[in-house]
Amino acid sequence: AVASLALAALSPVMLAAALAIRVETRGPVIFRQQRHGYNHQPVEVWK
Repeated sequence: AVASLALAALSPVMLAAALAIRVETRGPVIFRQQRHGYNHQPVEVWK
């Protein structure tokens, strides 16, 4: 219940941050990046 309220309360802030990132970088707000995982296996990370 608390997490749902926090998400609802902070969603305008997260939306504003996403729009600011989109305007400044002209790229995607969330993107994939490959990293090395266990035994140097490639792992996709969403950032």
